[in-house]
Amino acid sequence: MLLVVRIADNGVGIPGEIKSKIFESGYSRRGGGLGLFLVKKIVEMFKGRVIVKDNVPRGAIFEIRLPLKSEIQAKE
Repeated sequence: MLLVVRIADNGVGIPGEIKSKIFESGYSRRGGGLGLFLVKKIVEMFKGRVIVKDNVPRGAIFEIRLPLKSEIQAKE
């Protein structure tokens, strides 16, 4: 089982060609470039994933998927 958290907006969205780059350290369109990098690293520490998708008709959806504690223990 997973805990899934979705954060969505209806802004301009994230172009497909940069979706793979936005989680890299230092990548930024405006700010310091650490926010999404840190989110990804923290989520991965808990054996989870962060995914970005298009929000139809416009915007972006960030999805954080974290395994429940029992799932992590079962795999170890």
